[in-house]
Amino acid sequence: EGLADSAVACDAAQFRRSSAILYARLFAPVADEMDDDRTIVVVPDATLSAVPFAALLDPDGHYVVEKHAVVVAPSASVYTRLQSRRQTDARGLRLLVISGPGRRAGELASLGATWRENQAVAAAYGRDAIVAPATEDRVSFDANAASADIIHFSGHADAPEDDTEGALVTSGESEMFGTRLDVHRIAALRLPRTRAVILAACATARGRDRGPTSISVARAFLAAGAPSVVATLWPIEDNLSADFFPRLHHYLARGLAPAEALRATQIEWIRRPGAPPGMWAAVQVIGS
Repeated sequence: EGLADSAVACDAAQFRRSSAILYARLFAPVADEMDDDRTIVVVPDATLSAVPFAALLDPDGHYVVEKHAVVVAPSASVYTRLQSRRQTDARGLRLLVISGPGRRAGELASLGATWRENQAVAAAYGRDAIVAPATEDRVSFDANAASADIIHFSGHADAPEDDTEGALVTSGESEMFGTRLDVHRIAALRLPRTRAVILAACATARGRDRGPTSISVARAFLAAGAPSVVATLWPIEDNLSADFFPRLHHYLARGLAPAEALRATQIEWIRRPGAPPGMWAAVQVIGS
């Protein structure tokens, strides 16, 4: 939690100290086996599921992602199965942007940069992009999701609590989902065509800490058939998200695999003067 806290607080010095300590504990014992430019696949247990592995700092002062693409997988067998679904042809990719409400009932804060983010993401795919509200009727929603190559959600997410699973926030006026698109509804989707789901919302990679059947929003999309999900480990800032995720889609639209697209985007941010680690380090690829 210390690493996440320092990232959210934009305490870059403490973030680097904490990430170096974790690298020494987790990666240093196997560093000799980690050839540069090879993808690292991590299968964490519950204790390590909140670690931003791409953001750990090696003794040379480089973050892991500067040398490796990083994928977090539920298990080795799941990774192998999902990897077999990967496609490399980037021609005519069909994007679905699902936009949740900018403000939740009872909250003063709003996601003012969501519209800007959605337009920039859609621009990467040209005429093959569809921007749809999360409150459209269920039949249209399911059909659009099932026929999309790339799905991007922008909006609020509810973090999992002791007695509830995580969820994407839709709208208080939605007859389809109520106010939440929860993990059970997500897992019931059928996504035979989808290559990647990008969740530009807070803590979508986090599941409940208790119970063997707990599942994060990200893993619910894996259950629905998506081979790769880009999700976040902690709350992210609205304006930074609106800059970060369009760059990720810039690379996805050109045919890079999700892990390589995320790596390229994270390296861009690491090299940006004054860029806080809280944005780029929060994001990880789950699945394959």
